[in-house]
Amino acid sequence: MKEAMERYGVSSGSLNSALTYGYSAGGYHFYRADEPKPDDSFFKSDNGGKGSSKKRPVICLETGVQFESAIAAVKWLDSGKTNNRGNMRTALISGSALLGYHFYYADEPKPPNSHFKRAVYCEDLDTVFTSLETCADAIGFNGSISDLADKVANGTVVKGHRLGFVSVDRKPLPNGDKWKPTVTDAKRENMQAGRTEPPAWDKQPVKSAKLQEWLETVCQYENTAQKPSAARVTGIRPDGTIFLRRQVTAAELFALAGRYGEYLDFADEAEDFAPFLYDKSFPTRGAYLKVSSPAEIYRKAGFPKSPFFYTYNHLRDALVPKGFYPSNVHVKHPHGLTLEQIKRLPELLERPVVLMDSDRDDTMVAVLADVDGDGLPLIAALRPGANAVSGGRCVPGTIVCSVYGKPESYFLHKMQQMPQRVLYQDIEKGRELDARAKLQLFGGNIASPDLDRKIIRLPECIVKLQAGSAPTEAARVQQESRDMASGSHALGAARPAFGTPAMNRPIDSNLE
Repeated sequence: MKEAMERYGVSSGSLNSALTYGYSAGGYHFYRADEPKPDDSFFKSDNGGKGSSKKRPVICLETGVQFESAIAAVKWLDSGKTNNRGNMRTALISGSALLGYHFYYADEPKPPNSHFKRAVYCEDLDTVFTSLETCADAIGFNGSISDLADKVANGTVVKGHRLGFVSVDRKPLPNGDKWKPTVTDAKRENMQAGRTEPPAWDKQPVKSAKLQEWLETVCQYENTAQKPSAARVTGIRPDGTIFLRRQVTAAELFALAGRYGEYLDFADEAEDFAPFLYDKSFPTRGAYLKVSSPAEIYRKAGFPKSPFFYTYNHLRDALVPKGFYPSNVHVKHPHGLTLEQIKRLPELLERPVVLMDSDRDDTMVAVLADVDGDGLPLIAALRPGANAVSGGRCVPGTIVCSVYGKPESYFLHKMQQMPQRVLYQDIEKGRELDARAKLQLFGGNIASPDLDRKIIRLPECIVKLQAGSAPTEAARVQQESRDMASGSHALGAARPAFGTPAMNRPIDSNLE
């Protein structure tokens, strides 16, 4: 691949796309020499390479409108507010949605309905399914997914259920003249992956199809995140059937499927970006991925209910190998994490090892139960009260500024010499991280057992956010927070082994 890139002057991202999807790179087509040559139908003429998406007409599946180019469709889609050119390319390749709409090339035959990744609404079950596959399992449909997609598109009743593709906000369903289900934004948000209201599955019987749907969601996430066997809930038998490795109730499985379904959305977006890692035509500036909703621990720490977001720029920095600064894309700080680690980011954030104040008074640091390729513990910088662009709109959220490994000296300085920084610790996760990083730093040396997994005070970033712009009020709240941290119940009382007194650092200092 390196030789081909140098000879033909193409990027690794373009070459990967050419090998994976049959597009051209630099005007040429490629296939792997150690595999059988694909059929001629695999290679797409004038479908790849730099600038090709600008010249090919595309059609919007929902509206039927044809645009002279992908760029024209993007301008119509978001009125030029954001740069979604790279996301449009992903939507055209994978059949995924862009701001609620699906597109395909007008100079090729229209893909089958099963190509497009669309949520399905069942009027009789009052449920939104994230895919045709989960819908088929729930209603007991044994035919092909293509057949089900055609029936849904045509408004045909399937197994006694009235189905339809979930509409976007600005346009009705294509089969709206037959029947039009009304799905509000709140209901759509609360009914992902087969979730319904109310979720009292511990008090009522659950259909086997619904249990199977939840089981598949859990298994799919555990597979894509490559979770080790000891940490998995599900397993796969040689015949392909999924089974539970340990006993769980229906309510527990429902809750797990709900969380993992949200994690899968983030994992899919990260995986869609991976082929374009070194493709400078994929826009990253101002583009955000939704990581997850804030876990309970962050809500107790005062974080708002708004979701966590991660930028494509930080995703690129995280995935590029350490010390490698590719000339074709801008990488500020390469961290060398694997794609599987990024896919596990929502789960790692859900149960951190340590939460502590950062040098910046608008940011909190979360120590995660994982290490990078050099065995360094991972940290994530979290900035609440920020704004992100999601769905073409500017929405409030917490920004995951960066995820990378830090050496032992960093934690010795921040947590042992300045223990008042720490506001939370999970001793069990700390022992797990100590074993992976070959350290004796996190497994119980920071907090006494009675403070395990408890928020002892608000982080400085939340204090600043709540205090607003009034300096006197901010000083008062910060002083109260500092007094609470330095009391007899604070972390400093649990550190006689360190022998280093806590430094009385002013809360509003950056310690540059």
